[in-house]
Order: sequence, then C-alpha cells, then structure tokens
Amino acid sequence: MSMNETDDRTFRERVADNPRPAVIWLAGLTLLVLAELGRFAAGLLNLGAVSELGIAAVVGTARLVGDNVGSTLGSAAGTVAFAVGLVLVLAALAGPIRSLLPFSPAEAFGYDEPAGRRLLADRLIITGALSGFTLLLILTPVGDGVDGMIAAVAGGLDSLTDLPTITSRELIPNQGHRLPEGGWEGTFLGLSPAVAWFIRVCVVYGYAFLLLYWFWRGYLTYRDHYREADWAPIDDTTNRLRGHPWGQAGLVIVIMFVVMAVWAPALGPVTAEENLYQPYQNEHTYLNGNGELETSVHGTLNIQTRSNGDSNVGPFSYDQYDRWAPFGTNSDGKDLFTFLMYGARTSLVIGLLATGLSAGFALALAMVTAYYRGLVDLVAV
Repeated sequence: MSMNETDDRTFRERVADNPRPAVIWLAGLTLLVLAELGRFAAGLLNLGAVSELGIAAVVGTARLVGDNVGSTLGSAAGTVAFAVGLVLVLAALAGPIRSLLPFSPAEAFGYDEPAGRRLLADRLIITGALSGFTLLLILTPVGDGVDGMIAAVAGGLDSLTDLPTITSRELIPNQGHRLPEGGWEGTFLGLSPAVAWFIRVCVVYGYAFLLLYWFWRGYLTYRDHYREADWAPIDDTTNRLRGHPWGQAGLVIVIMFVVMAVWAPALGPVTAEENLYQPYQNEHTYLNGNGELETSVHGTLNIQTRSNGDSNVGPFSYDQYDRWAPFGTNSDGKDLFTFLMYGARTSLVIGLLATGLSAGFALALAMVTAYYRGLVDLVAV
C-alpha cells in the first residue's frame, strides 16, 4: 500500500486473517510475564491501592463541595451540589478515557455527525456512564458486591505475590557469611556476595530490556500486519530515533533509572528493612577474627562501619563484617546503594504524582473555561 492507503477491515478481522504473528508475540509475552508473575501481581495490587485513593479523592472532592453548600443552603442543596461536583470531576476524566478507547461510543449508538460534535458526544456519554456507575456504587447495595469482588481479586493476587520470580532475592541471594574452612554460605551457588549481587543486577536489567524489546517487537508486529493505515506520524519519530545516537543514549539512561526504581528491592545488596527501616530487628551472621560464626543485628554492626574520615567503607568493598557495599556506606554505616535504589523509587513516584495532579487540574480547568468562556476564563487566567 502507499502512504495514504488504509485497510477497511476491522482489527479483529485483520488478526483473524493472519493470526500467526500475533500468536507468536502473545506467547513470548506470556512467558515473560510468567517469569515475573509474583512481581506483576504485587504491582497490580499497588496499582489497585493507588486507584482506590484516586476514586476516594474524586468522591471526596464532590462530597466536600456538597457539605459546604449543604451547611449554608440546606441538605437538599448540598445533595444537588454533591451530584454536580461529582459530574464535573468525572467530566474532567472523560477526555483522557476517550483517548484510550479504540472506538467511538457515539458511533456505537449510531450518532453520525462531524468529528467535533462526535467527540463532544463521546465525552458526554462517558461522563454519564461514569456518573451513573459511581452513584450506583454509592447509593445502592451494588457497591457492597463490588467491594466483595475486589477483595476476592485482591486476595488472589496477594497469593500470587509469594511466587518466586526470576529476579527475586530468594532465587539469587547475595547475603551470606564466610565459612571457617573457606568459601561462602547462603549466597547464590556459594559465590561471593559481590559476584552474586552482580549476577542479580545483570538478570534484572537483562529481563527489563528483554521485556521492552518484546514490546517493541509487538509494535512492529502491529505496524507490519495489523495496523489500519500503512503510515502514521510515529513512524517518522521512531525512524529519527534510530538514527540519533544521543537520543538513544538518553533513552537508555531513562530506562535504567525507571528499572532502578521498579526493581529497587532486587537491586539493593541488602533489604530496605535491614538497611533503612528495621536495622535493629534483623540479624547478620559473620565470621569473626577468631574464626567463629557470630550473629548480631544490623543496627549494631552499622555503628562499627560508619564512614568517617580515614575509616571509610569505600565503593566496591566489604565492611569488616563481610557485607558487600557497592557504593560504600554513609555516616550511619548504612549501605548507600540501597539508599540510591529506594531514593530513585521515591523520586519517580513524586514526579509522576506531581505531573498527574497538575495535568488533571489543568485539564479540568481548561475544559471548564473552554465551555463557559467569558468571566470564567478571565478568572482562571
């Protein structure tokens, strides 16, 4: 086909006519997901918790408006204000949701109008559906049934989080102790903690880049076999990136940072509980100077391994208790690399949250001012 030609078949028809590329890609994705099923299940639980907070924020905002109006004008006015506030908040979410849908709700209802009116109709339909569903959950026993269903799904996902994963600390442990007769105990294949940790880091980044590559292969499969149009603007973007070494280097750095945040528990040489949160409730076994095994809590050992002046535990070294510290220790004797991993996670969460909130407020304000214009637009500016 030429650049301007399109395939009139539906996506389902295109897949049915040539299912082999899609089946191969889905089979590969299934294997990759199964290798990290426990971690993906934990991620879904965290996503559910964040979604719950988002829903609570939506309802809470509308309820706050209703309570303020109700305290002044009466309960009836408060109820109306709550409903109106809820609809306005959900209307702000209708735009992003519409952009994610692969079809037009208005066209599904037989509404055949110009693109601008159809887009407005789509948002009105989505807003109405969200409002009706939300009120159904709040005002009827359906909400209790949905809560029970969500609890059952969460329980099933929680049971999956205990499954071993290819990047888990349990599969490739790096914490152990020397043996009096030589060698190490408790580490992966009896290797030194440094080597075992390095192997786990390589496995984590190897898996992450393989997963991203497979998603890229999925895009190419969709583009070559199932996309409606023979050309799209994203083709030019990807082609320019392929010939831009500095852009590729920047993308790799961003990916490495994101992987660092997502896989922080696996990348750290010690766990967050041992290093950050509960150092006096977790023990470490080590070989003392007399050739005997001794056990002490991490908090006590950290006091003896503080980096201060000439007594630094430097990068890529062990402390006197055979604990591997890739970036050394800080003034409290805690591992700096673990701080870096969890700091990356905190930075990423704060950045995404701030961006999401600002984008949400900007979108809501833009929709209100674009619709009412006039005085509302001037006040917003």
